[in-house]
Amino acid sequence: MPIPTPANPRICLTSGVSRLGRGTPVAPPPHRRSGSDSADRTQEHRTRFRSRQGPLGGDYDGWVAQGCTRWGWDDVRPLFLRSEDHLAGADAHHATGGPLPVSPITDPHPTSQAFVDAALAAGHKRNEDFNGEDMRGAGFNEMTVRDGRRMSAWQSFAAPILGHPALTVTTDALIDRVVVENGRAVGVEYVLGGERHVARAGAEVVLSAGTIDSPAILLRSGIGPAAHLRDLGIDVVENLAGVGENLHDHPLISVVYESTKPLPDGQANLLEAQFYADSTGWTGAAPDLQPLFLHLVYPAEGYEMPEHGYTIAAGLVAPKSRGTLRLASADPATPALVDPRILADPYDLEALCDAIEMSREVGAQQAFDQWRKREVAPGPEATSRDDIREFARRSVGTYHHQAGTCRMGVDELAVVDPDLRVRGIEGLRVADASIMPVVPSCNTNAPSIRIGEKAADLITA
Repeated sequence: MPIPTPANPRICLTSGVSRLGRGTPVAPPPHRRSGSDSADRTQEHRTRFRSRQGPLGGDYDGWVAQGCTRWGWDDVRPLFLRSEDHLAGADAHHATGGPLPVSPITDPHPTSQAFVDAALAAGHKRNEDFNGEDMRGAGFNEMTVRDGRRMSAWQSFAAPILGHPALTVTTDALIDRVVVENGRAVGVEYVLGGERHVARAGAEVVLSAGTIDSPAILLRSGIGPAAHLRDLGIDVVENLAGVGENLHDHPLISVVYESTKPLPDGQANLLEAQFYADSTGWTGAAPDLQPLFLHLVYPAEGYEMPEHGYTIAAGLVAPKSRGTLRLASADPATPALVDPRILADPYDLEALCDAIEMSREVGAQQAFDQWRKREVAPGPEATSRDDIREFARRSVGTYHHQAGTCRMGVDELAVVDPDLRVRGIEGLRVADASIMPVVPSCNTNAPSIRIGEKAADLITA
């Protein structure tokens, strides 16, 4: 089955064809990844945020409240620091000596500087470090870069040990299923060059295929909702109703501006600045809104794309909407059916509209006067809250921070336990963003690396 080309390449998932909450088509890009968003954008250095979420580290302490013991902030903070090599040196919130280089932006794009100045003029405070005590405020991001080269999770963690005798890397392999014998995972079956192979496990199997493909592999392995598996003719190995449930993501929408002149080339990142803020009535320890600035046109669905311009991308980082993932076929080459149900919860729509309005307020500040020719999306005709709601429904996209489809927990819908072990199957773990009970209020790159660090400790204990 050919993978369809999305009409809007911003709105895509790694498998399947589905619809957003208000009927916006979603289609995947024609590739699969190994489960880390650090390799998402080949032209963009990855920003890094840990989401401490207030003095008590509420993102992760919230996981503990759902039964995920040993995943609280005090437990995971050392794992974040262990992976980091901050080029500005160690302090209360950063460390040195880890495999992943992190550096500040020292030469921001002039429009990124205008964005920070405009946010301050609009009433947002200055934030020098989004990994510090409070995420709120406007400032510049950090990058995972060394000597001018983007350092993905692969480059930082795997490439340096490719020659290790205990490591074998097989590329272009399509994983079909986990091989389970007598209730224990003993290997994986995969397709390479049109032929099927089985890799046998001496100790255990760890899935790190990402939020879309990890649950799909479990389902093809007979691990998931029994009725769904039987509908596809897949033998039920373990009836786990939660596989493919709890899908959620950070929705994003572009407020686009045409510029008065071509923008100069940037020297650091395509996404250099942002601010965090609270939506109306939000009472969480961490903010729920994260508008981003890009010194390029990141087009809004259904709107023109000016030749020269910039974008303030309004983002929601505490979504309440939840979707599902199901198989369309037992064939691993057939993309899964993904229904993200973005904006299905009324809170998500209203909070995203708040983010849009904040972004427009920042975009209208004097700091942008030399750069701003006109607002393209939603445009000057959008004057009421209903106009903003319609814009949000029409043009919402994704931050590509999908999470939660193999949720960690202790209840009947949990897929893995706090040791990342798949319930009911011995010798099988999942270690990627799919295990997140709730997506953190931040980019998911660093939290996914931290899950890998935690998995390494659990496996080698």
